[in-house]
Amino acid sequence: MRCQIENGTLSYIIEEDSVFITGFEGSDALLVIPEVIDGVPVCGIGRKAFLGNRSLQHIILPETVEWIGDWAFCNCVQLRRIEFPCHPVRFGKGLFAKDAKLYEITLGSNQERMPVPGRLLAVAATLLDAEYLLDMVQAECAEWYSRFDGRLLAFLAEPAENALKSLVYCAEEDMGAKQEACLAGQECRKAYLTLLRLAYPEHLEKETEEKLRAYLLDQEGLQTGFAWEAVKSADGKEQLIFCDIMLKLNGIREENISLVLEDLGDTCIELKAHLLKAWEQRKTQTPVWERFAL
Repeated sequence: MRCQIENGTLSYIIEEDSVFITGFEGSDALLVIPEVIDGVPVCGIGRKAFLGNRSLQHIILPETVEWIGDWAFCNCVQLRRIEFPCHPVRFGKGLFAKDAKLYEITLGSNQERMPVPGRLLAVAATLLDAEYLLDMVQAECAEWYSRFDGRLLAFLAEPAENALKSLVYCAEEDMGAKQEACLAGQECRKAYLTLLRLAYPEHLEKETEEKLRAYLLDQEGLQTGFAWEAVKSADGKEQLIFCDIMLKLNGIREENISLVLEDLGDTCIELKAHLLKAWEQRKTQTPVWERFAL
């Protein structure tokens, strides 16, 4: 069966007095799924219901949804934000696989009830492959962060070569270039996640924080530049926050500030201006005897 809504057409089935969404057709960026169709509550999102959608950027699920099937939002290449019901939902596997742009998972309009930041929830499901962390409504914050940090540290310890398993080669001659790009991308993702966790330091244990800081400082050299590439690849405000973290950790310092500014060139104008201002403030706030200490 099909239902015409403001943003497109939903396909669905009705079983046991419940509507299950099975597909969607439309070209709008926003989709608000109704709570009721034909007088029956929408209780589930079916397997692969939105698989491969190329237009949706923001999806709002109704409070009536109780479960979401396997790969329901897989490969939604433009999806940036999804709003879940404010109650526990059963999830299938691969929910947000290949959703590279997914930025935030929230609990509808009730942001005051969010136990953890929506940004961390998004990377847990995409970059960390830890969909079990999406069961967050009833989880205590400290416990959730502990599980997140455990998965993050395990990810940082994984050999970068693990990422090569997902590569598909078109010809033998492109193997070397693809492998190199894949390995670099994996290291940048690790640095990005490390910066992101430091940007959201809630319930961050001292030992874990020290490990994350040490990891970044090992990565910050501009010859490889994984941490710096992670700063540049971040979105808007995140760039500035990550830049401040690198300054605080002394990853950006007297010895490499010129290289950093040269690397920015005329591309990241806002980031460059922010860095120049922060650097000037740092110099004026640093005691003279520290600035000239050997």
